[in-house]
Amino acid sequence: MKIFSDYLLRNTHKEADQLRVQLIGCSVAALGGTKNPAKKGDYDWSPAYQDVLDLRKKYEKLLKERK
Repeated sequence: MKIFSDYLLRNTHKEADQLRVQLIGCSVAALGGTKNPAKKGDYDWSPAYQDVLDLRKKYEKLLKERK
């Protein structure tokens, strides 16, 4: 039982770390700081990140059109 609980705890910490990295990526994308965006399958990619990145690209396109 101890081995199983240790396994679950390690996996929970790994998942929490990945979620933290993905959340930071969303923030960076929202601010326009993505020169090399993450791709699906990368550790720091998530569907939410992709949504934010897509919205940022649309926002930048609208800004260029206004000039």
